[in-house]
Amino acid sequence: EPLAVTHAPGWGVCVALAASMLLWALLAWLLIEFTDSTVPYADAFTTALSIVGTWMLARKWAEQWRVWLAVDAVTVGLYLYKGIPVTAGLYALYSALAVAGYVRWRRQAAAQ
Repeated sequence: EPLAVTHAPGWGVCVALAASMLLWALLAWLLIEFTDSTVPYADAFTTALSIVGTWMLARKWAEQWRVWLAVDAVTVGLYLYKGIPVTAGLYALYSALAVAGYVRWRRQAAAQ
């Protein structure tokens, strides 16, 4: 039976925060040392949170939408900074979808 949509337990939030910070630091170091990225910290942040968001999605935790909203919001700014406004617009749309997804999943979790 597939998992039902639920809220992240306290331990899950702690794991998600710790994993996000560790991944962010590791990915930033890799980008600084081995690439010519002009925005290594922002790139690492969005990648780290995307990994954690996917992990939370696999557990069907409603709060994963908040993670995606953070990723999308930072990505909008990143693409505007890089001069790619159309892609920034796409991520703005993703932000709206993340808000809608969170509202829907929160309702589903409450109904369970």
